[in-house]
Amino acid sequence: MSGDLQDDLAYMLWQLQHRLKRRIESELAPLRLTIPQFATLAHLVSDDGPSAAEVARLLHLTPQAVSLLTLRLEAAGYLTREEPTAGRSQPLRITATGRRTLAAARAALDRAEQDVFAPLNTGDRATLHRLLEECLRDTGAVMINSMSRSLAAAQE
Repeated sequence: MSGDLQDDLAYMLWQLQHRLKRRIESELAPLRLTIPQFATLAHLVSDDGPSAAEVARLLHLTPQAVSLLTLRLEAAGYLTREEPTAGRSQPLRITATGRRTLAAARAALDRAEQDVFAPLNTGDRATLHRLLEECLRDTGAVMINSMSRSLAAAQE
């Protein structure tokens, strides 16, 4: 490393993450969704009625943050809370309206990705995806695989 901050991989990843986050937020704004709300809906598609506590763990958020987030999603008609079964927390379920909103949000996310990663060709994007998955796997982060399955299920 030359000592120049612009040459540090961590700094470059932070800059890219910041740019991508801003772009995703601008794409989700017309849907009145935040990134954590989008991620919550995506998890509700594939998971078997996760509880708010399970969603908090998956998204690395506090239970209090997820409580507020799910209240807003419920008020918007995107999710429902079912009666808990014996020994289980109250499961959250995505509604038909939530599924339609998630599909629109997925399209918004795709536009943001296309914009931010426009300098990369398809092969380079696939390589970047593979390398990022490898880095996340090595750190024990399993959320990416769950999220990928959730997003694929939302597109069906």
